[in-house]
Amino acid sequence: MGSSSLAEPGPGGPGGGAAEDPLSHRVGRRPVGENLERAVAAGALARAEGGGYALPPDRRPNDRTVRNDVAWPYPCRKLLFLFDHVYERAQVPWTCRNCYKVKVSPRTVTDLVAVHDATVGKPYPSKFQPDMDGHYTADLYGAYFYADGLEQARVVYRDVRATLDRQDRLAAVPVSIKRGCTEYEMHCGPSDRYAFPDALAGVERALLSLVAAPPSGTRRVPRGQALVMWIRQAYRVGDESYLELTGGRRLFPETVKYDP
Repeated sequence: MGSSSLAEPGPGGPGGGAAEDPLSHRVGRRPVGENLERAVAAGALARAEGGGYALPPDRRPNDRTVRNDVAWPYPCRKLLFLFDHVYERAQVPWTCRNCYKVKVSPRTVTDLVAVHDATVGKPYPSKFQPDMDGHYTADLYGAYFYADGLEQARVVYRDVRATLDRQDRLAAVPVSIKRGCTEYEMHCGPSDRYAFPDALAGVERALLSLVAAPPSGTRRVPRGQALVMWIRQAYRVGDESYLELTGGRRLFPETVKYDP
């Protein structure tokens, strides 16, 4: 992926020095230190032994997302916590300023499988999943390729688009470039207007060092295992293309319908 500009803020350089009192910095309605304490009171954060804070283990099951073997090295769970609880959804995290994603939007589960098989070997971090349960998307399925900066996203876009175009069934599948997490744009307005104050760099460095996240419990889900969930969700939304994946066998038998 080349040199990264998404690394956590470091000392020195423009905006890189730590604030004198980072916990007094105000984002949204309150100082960030007060919001950390409010997160503790709400059970979203715990005090850590020896000082600092710790996020609780993420126990949500996720057996529907397939990821490739290229790691995305940034602390997304901590950053989303900062956005939701510490920045009160009023500020996109500074560390996320150069995060872009190339999104492929297959319309059927069989196309999702085909997109996965055609692109999972790309040298970019990627994930493949049903999207119908997402709060902020009307897409049924999604494949995502992560990029560091808009220019790199455009390179990834051209590569992925060319790969899909070589298969007749995927040539019409939509591909787009988006910036960061969709939650950010829903709460902070159009992503081409995001602002990242210099002072936030040092504040965020301090916050990321104060908040510890447990090792990810997310195991890499094998394609075959995820496919079971993909088929179930396809059935639930009436996507009968799943029958191509089951040899024509229905997930559940049809119920008897009677003449009115």
